[in-house]
Amino acid sequence: MLDDQIAIANTLASLKAACDAAPEGAWKHAALKYYRAAERAHVARNTALTIIEIEAAAAALGNLASLPQLRRDQPGGDTRGYFSSGPL
Repeated sequence: MLDDQIAIANTLASLKAACDAAPEGAWKHAALKYYRAAERAHVARNTALTIIEIEAAAAALGNLASLPQLRRDQPGGDTRGYFSSGPL
């Protein structure tokens, strides 16, 4: 579990750098909104919601392929029927 939290923290750092480097505009503001939600979910240790918000932020930036892959089969948290049974 600790390795997963470290991977998520590293992904959040990469996402923050991508948000900071993005040009001003609606896409950047949307990405920052999702990034902040991902941070809150990460602090609350809701891995499933964290991953959902990370993917939404990355999609807003168009950087989904450049982020490290995260496991989507994490136990706990609100998955909202979103996850498949395997890794990304």
